[in-house]
Amino acid sequence: MFDNLLEKIKRVDEKIDPRYSTIVGEYRESGMRSIKRFLSGSISALAEAKGGKYTVVVLDDSRVLYIYNSLPKKPVAAGNWMDWWEEDHKKYFDVAKDEYPKLSRKERAELEAKLQLKLWVDKEFWGLFAEFYYPEQYDKWWWDEGGSALTAEQGLVKVNDYWKSQLKDER
Repeated sequence: MFDNLLEKIKRVDEKIDPRYSTIVGEYRESGMRSIKRFLSGSISALAEAKGGKYTVVVLDDSRVLYIYNSLPKKPVAAGNWMDWWEEDHKKYFDVAKDEYPKLSRKERAELEAKLQLKLWVDKEFWGLFAEFYYPEQYDKWWWDEGGSALTAEQGLVKVNDYWKSQLKDER
């Protein structure tokens, strides 16, 4: 079931373009470990938010995963939950700064999953998916085909749209 993912994990260091700083490889490897543990059931979701085409999961290890619901066995690592209050918690969910620490860890994680679902997953998923599951192609695009310039000039939405069109067979 996990053979393809396990093979990718074994070869992560071979696939990192040497032009990146070492932290990129470390981040990808850490994301792969969290995803492997999640898919095998050795780590559970602390919180989850579903909506439309996506699910956002906050794991017990504080990793945030994005899942395209049609591809449930191919989640992507979307960073770490920092567990701090943001103005968007008040804006979208009416949770004030002084109320946030009074919530349970699970409630705070649920709030984060909902916020990621509302603000970020639809803008980031396909770019993160490409970087995670197609690192060689992503790295070539980033360094040699103008990906870094596109990201800097036009932002995440354009990057996401680009990879969404490139990966249409995945959906």
